[in-house]
Amino acid sequence: MEIEKNYSILKACRFCPMCKHLCSSGNLTMHESDYPRGRGLIMYRIYKGEDFNPDYVNSLYNCFMCGCCLAGCEGNFDLPVLIKSARANIVLKKLEPGLIKNLKNNLIEKENIYGGDFEDSFTYKNESLGTPGGDIVYIAGHSINYKHFEIAQASLDFFIKAGLEFSLISREPDCGKALSLLGYANEAKEASLKFAKKINSMKIKKLVTSDPMVLDCILNDFKSFGAEINSGVEIMHFSEFADSITKNPAISFKKYNKKITVADSEFLCKKNNRCENVRNLIKKIAPDSFIELFRNKKEAYATGEAAFYQNGSLFRGGKELVGKISNDAAILGIKTIVTLSGTAKENLTAAAKQDIEVLDISEFLIKSL
Repeated sequence: MEIEKNYSILKACRFCPMCKHLCSSGNLTMHESDYPRGRGLIMYRIYKGEDFNPDYVNSLYNCFMCGCCLAGCEGNFDLPVLIKSARANIVLKKLEPGLIKNLKNNLIEKENIYGGDFEDSFTYKNESLGTPGGDIVYIAGHSINYKHFEIAQASLDFFIKAGLEFSLISREPDCGKALSLLGYANEAKEASLKFAKKINSMKIKKLVTSDPMVLDCILNDFKSFGAEINSGVEIMHFSEFADSITKNPAISFKKYNKKITVADSEFLCKKNNRCENVRNLIKKIAPDSFIELFRNKKEAYATGEAAFYQNGSLFRGGKELVGKISNDAAILGIKTIVTLSGTAKENLTAAAKQDIEVLDISEFLIKSL
């Protein structure tokens, strides 16, 4: 049983309520089974021999895998790791919800979680903007490649204005992250190997992505999948890449004087501690008006980057999920919130007060050049 491999987490979390107030999904549904302790008790019952039932399965898939619980954990027990192992057990028993199976089929057949046709993706429609053989390959990720073209376009505009050559992959492969989070370990491994093979065939020096989940997948999942990107290839989120480039004094920005903040990413900042590059960029442009949110970096509220499912349906509660971020921004008089993923931008745009602008970091940079 996969749960047994993470028994130390199970033992610690099943009776501990200390992170309850931080749980993103529990504080939306207000169901005890959707809080970390409730899920811990469910998994303990499974560990002791009880069978998964539909309510247990539903609770374990309701988790957004955001890691907010870690911010209140003195023992640094990573509950999402345990939940992912429980999902793997559910998949092995063929007990996953029908919607989860549909998401898996989308990822395998269409290589994106939405089931969109690759001919409708940004990278397919704009492959000609790239230069084959360039040192940089840009990976948009699912939400940007199929829903938020404006973020990908701003990223490419930045490359072009900086005089850099880059490549796109017309049929951008899936790295396997969502499959892994949903419990499909074997399918995730196949996707990761396919992704790595494609990237390694391109002979690039930098892989730049606007999707924190892609970065997290390559940095933290590939080794366990047996996948590997060629040595010497630097893996960077767009904010990291842009920060390294804008150290060149030849790139100048217009000063921004309104109050501005950043909504930290679960998979970039919380899970990988890559929190500072976006701040460097914003402070370069708005040195006198950058303000931190009340909860930031490791303690930031979730933006919903891996919120796929809730109570048998596709997750539709993004506005409510990020409501505390929006409210805190309004209290602080923020006029611009900078985001680091397509999902974060989508959810915060829905929640933001009327006079608050929400921009991806790439959009903010282009607007400031």
